Amino acid sequence: MIYFCRAKGTNLYKIGYTKRDASERLKEWQAGCPHKLDLVGTIQGTRSDEKKLHDRIPPVGFVLLLPQTALLEDLAKELTPA
Repeated sequence: MIYFCRAKGTNLYKIGYTKRDASERLKEWQAGCPHKLDLVGTIQGTRSDEKKLHDRIPPVGFVLLLPQTALLEDLAKELTPA
């Protein structure tokens, strides 16, 4: 599963991959982050799919990305077979 979380009050998003529940992974990230983190969405995908997203949007810890709605819609379309 690929997850997207946001640092509350910012436009900073994290794209990640987990085999576990995304909210559990978010708790791990929260421990080291000064901002409150919100899970904004998940899509089905593999570690390879996550890498494709990071190749398109280079990661630097948290990443400045598109507005939330457009981000999730665009990325879901990109990973959905035609």
